[in-house]
Formats: sequence, structure tokens, C-alpha cells
Amino acid sequence: EIDAFMWEQFTTKPLVYSGEWRCVGVCTTPWPCFAVAVREETLEKHAEAVRQLMAVVREKALAFKAEGAASVRRVTAQYGIKADDAAQWFEATQWSAALGMDCAMLDNVASILRDVGVLDDKAVDTRSMTFAFPSPIRTT
Repeated sequence: EIDAFMWEQFTTKPLVYSGEWRCVGVCTTPWPCFAVAVREETLEKHAEAVRQLMAVVREKALAFKAEGAASVRRVTAQYGIKADDAAQWFEATQWSAALGMDCAMLDNVASILRDVGVLDDKAVDTRSMTFAFPSPIRTT
């Protein structure tokens, strides 16, 4: 039995609408909902494969955002979300197809996690948590 569960609000709305779950609050997080993480040794051994993977992810993210209404319909159909909820999610979501994480955003996340007791008071070197390829990724 679960006493509480937290997940992305729009993908869980069908469970709330059905009465299976009850929404007791919404907390918007200051971090991205999707990120790609790669171990350093993987980057050392397979940098070009990672670069190609990121190029495909970037291309698909840009196409998904550009397709607007078609993407909203796809989300509605795939996840059983009402069309107006899917449209609201689509408009509220910030899309980035850029590589890397913004260090200021990571600093803010670390600060919030310290405030709620998830991280201790030690400094977190957010610059060591990011990586940038030396040249831009191109999609074909």
C-alpha cells in the first residue's frame, strides 16, 4: 500500500480523473524532467556514438516541438490525457535541444536540495557535473 506518490502532474491526471488517485498538491521543480547522463569512461571510449545519439535526440526534440498540434494529439492518444491538459503541458514545457546543463540552474537545484535537507552543506561543484562536446552537433 502506498501512502503518497509523486510524479509528473499531467501524466498522472488520468488516474486522478478516474478517482484511483487523489491530487493533494503540485510542486514545480526547478530542474529538467529529462536529462541524459553518461559515465566519464563511456565518453572516453565512445564519444562519437554519444555525439550521434545526442544528435538524434536533438533532432527528435526539435521536430516534436515544431509539430505542435500533432504532438499534442500524439500525447493525448498515447497517455490517455485530455486534449486540453496535453495542450497545457505542451505549452508549459520548456524545450531545449542544446547540449549540456546550465550551471546556474544546477547551482539553484543544489541550493534547493540543501534547503530541504537532501544535500549537506558542502559545496557542490556543478561545473564538474557537465560536459560539452568541443564542436557543435549537427543533424542530417
